[in-house]
Amino acid sequence: DVLLLTGDLSQDGSEASYHHLLEMVLPIDLDTYALAGNHDDPEAMQAVFDKKIYLDKSLSLNNWRVLLLESTVASEVHGHLRNDELIWLERQIKAAAEEYFLLALHHQPVPTGSRWLDDIGLENASELWDMSKAYPNIRLLIHGHTHQANYYQINRIACYGGPSSWRWFAANTDSHQMAHLPPAYRVIELFEDGTHASWIEFAVLDNQ
Repeated sequence: DVLLLTGDLSQDGSEASYHHLLEMVLPIDLDTYALAGNHDDPEAMQAVFDKKIYLDKSLSLNNWRVLLLESTVASEVHGHLRNDELIWLERQIKAAAEEYFLLALHHQPVPTGSRWLDDIGLENASELWDMSKAYPNIRLLIHGHTHQANYYQINRIACYGGPSSWRWFAANTDSHQMAHLPPAYRVIELFEDGTHASWIEFAVLDNQ
């Protein structure tokens, strides 16, 4: 139904890189939504995507509301949810109490076990988790940034990391190391009763 890009769509934030992304994504012929990562330039994304890739912060799917949160900090690698972003999030949840919610952001709001990644995660994650305790209809959270297929459960919320469509980072390391795994993406199936299924699909690489 939807392709969701969870940030770091480019390494250098150039308009040329976003044009290249469009060339790859448009033939898939799915509604595509994106949020910015720490390597991205939101203004360049807006200029190039021009509603071919949506930058909307909210979409509805099968009795679910997907909310895209902005966690980037200008010129920084770590993430932070601004106070106005948290206020917006809570208002969205209160306004649609009959729906289930999936939250998406770039920076991971949970420890990964890799010290160097945890140092550049979402620095005010506790504010997000404290707020979420009051809303049991928040069922899922997905993030990018870690280049790992992480899974955690916090406050009844299933939290998934998105693997990299480029290269994976090795798990449980103190410093930056690469893992020898093929590019992959996460599939999430949302059911009307608030349950879900999720798994990883690996790319089939051409060895020529």
